[in-house]
Amino acid sequence: QVVFHTAVAVVRPDTGFAQGLLAPVAVTFRVLSDAEIEKMRQEAKANEAADRTRKEEAEKLNHADSLIFQTEKTLTEFGDKLPADKKQAIQDALDTLKRAHGAKDFPGIETATTSLNAAMGSIYQDIQNAQAAQGGGDNGGGDAPQDDTIKDVDYEEVEDMKG
Repeated sequence: QVVFHTAVAVVRPDTGFAQGLLAPVAVTFRVLSDAEIEKMRQEAKANEAADRTRKEEAEKLNHADSLIFQTEKTLTEFGDKLPADKKQAIQDALDTLKRAHGAKDFPGIETATTSLNAAMGSIYQDIQNAQAAQGGGDNGGGDAPQDDTIKDVDYEEVEDMKG
């Protein structure tokens, strides 16, 4: 048995007077026997497949949740720049994924994720083309052409003048 001593401060609200107390807390540690350790190992091994399945399911749900969020964000930002047929295909795939996600239908989530990724894959080029057309081929900051030439410059090393 191990005894820890913990300091506790008690403050009276009416006077503001603080008094420190030292409160002993007893903790008992027990060493596990070899049989108990082996039993725990066997239980862990027996539950390994179920744990792996639960982990994969959680990862699928998280991925689907992230894909739903990203797709909704993309549709909100760029939906008006997309052709109606592609936008409808994305919305249909998104709705299917939302239903599968809500029902925790893992095979359905996989199918809907694949479908949504396929629908989303083609729109990024459309978004880029629409932005280029809207901005008139804007090169990122104005009318001046960008000079990508690498130039050597003279420099001088200065010693640090600390202390």
